Amino acid sequence: MTMLKTILFKPSVLAFGLFLLIHVSLFSFNVAEWGDSYRILRAAEFIKQGTYPSDEKRPPLFAFILSLRPVEKLDPVLWGRGVVLILSLASFLVFSQLIKEFVPDAKTQLFAKLLFMFNPVYLYWSIRVMSDVLFSLLVLLAFYLFYCHKKSFRPWALILLGITCGLAIMTRFEGYILTASISLGVLLVHKTKLLNTLLFGAALLVIWLPYVVFFNPFGSSYLQEPAGRSYGALMIWTYLASFLYFLGIYSQGAILLSKAKDIKDLLIKHIPLSVFLVMELIIILLWPAAIPRLFVPIIPFFIILFVKFWDNEPRFFILHIFFFGFLLVSQYFLKLQFLVSDKIGFLLILAIQAVIFAVSLVKFKRFDPRYLLVFSCLVWSFLIIKDHQNIFISVKNAGEYINENLSGNFVYNDVSSVSDWYINLLNPTPNRKGRYYNMDKSRYLEKSALLDENIDYLVITNEHNTSMELDLSKRPYLELIKEFRYNVKGAEFYTKIAKFNRD
Repeated sequence: MTMLKTILFKPSVLAFGLFLLIHVSLFSFNVAEWGDSYRILRAAEFIKQGTYPSDEKRPPLFAFILSLRPVEKLDPVLWGRGVVLILSLASFLVFSQLIKEFVPDAKTQLFAKLLFMFNPVYLYWSIRVMSDVLFSLLVLLAFYLFYCHKKSFRPWALILLGITCGLAIMTRFEGYILTASISLGVLLVHKTKLLNTLLFGAALLVIWLPYVVFFNPFGSSYLQEPAGRSYGALMIWTYLASFLYFLGIYSQGAILLSKAKDIKDLLIKHIPLSVFLVMELIIILLWPAAIPRLFVPIIPFFIILFVKFWDNEPRFFILHIFFFGFLLVSQYFLKLQFLVSDKIGFLLILAIQAVIFAVSLVKFKRFDPRYLLVFSCLVWSFLIIKDHQNIFISVKNAGEYINENLSGNFVYNDVSSVSDWYINLLNPTPNRKGRYYNMDKSRYLEKSALLDENIDYLVITNEHNTSMELDLSKRPYLELIKEFRYNVKGAEFYTKIAKFNRD
């Protein structure tokens, strides 16, 4: 019994229990998923039928995992959340082992685990049905395998490392960056042992070649997205503001900059990791629309750098003041969602950060300011998650109503893929079909225009344009069947289901 208590009350076990408790409590917190989540779920349904959607730009591994739903009646969204929960737990466990390779002190390791647990960006995306946590897990696993076995690679470790890199490629295109980084590491460590390189390469090719042959990832529209983007000062500002505060700590930039020499020396010793981080930061700059989500796979490593070089000495007073001010000015002008868009919430975050700085100046002997850093991340994370809890609430509820009660031909102006999921893909039936229809201009809603479309119902939402309002009383041929209207953060969001009367 004493041994059991000793095990249960170990800091590492308690940390894992807390991580599990947080994720279970947030399991059904979000009303709906992001549009990309429904596209991934759509791809999973295609895979179950032995195909893959030709218009899907994402690699297939995450969708394939979701397609393994054990019970057909199990809700795909709940199944997806369950999968992400398991992946999140696995990521925490691997991170807990990887941190030991860089930080020997147990208290600092616990500090890192808590920052990982409450990181605003990582926690937010670890409760969404997206592939980011899966990719992060594979990245963590790849570097864990590399650093644990680099001195004397066993054949099974090299094979597992190659498989991990291959799976990463099948999860996100950044998997090629991971593979290049790890390959470089294997070559540098064992450049005289050709067999090691061949084992790693063979395992990688076994996974990668079938994917290339059947899916041709290099033809994906995903690779063409940067060409259509405009890059200017505002985009660079957004990138810097996101990068400097993705740990949820205002002094992140000050600590990393003040310890730049030590960090440089560490990264020089870890060339594969350095290459991965630098290339990831460049890639993220090319895809600014996905900021800060694309930071997810590199956040664990910056947590390691932060806790390893963090100290309670405000020697660089000006740096701390500068980054505190930069946070305030950036959010005032940019109003970034992940920096907390709610004014009261943002002021609360600033107040906590100011207290942290004041505590570091006073230096209480019996109080560790790292606890305040963790508390700040906790509050920051809660505000962000709460802020996005009701995303697409009206569209989702309207879609569920249609799925359960109506049949016919539908058109919708929802571009998030939520309507497509509930009308066409969840419990599909030949009697219910839906497609996108542009409703931005009034002429598209004239009776003559609708007669040409062969439709029975219109699903009209302002989720993507809050200024849009449609008065059905001026169009007697449109009969309101059901309306879903909600006030979210002071804005009115609605989705109307209207029947089209041809006569």
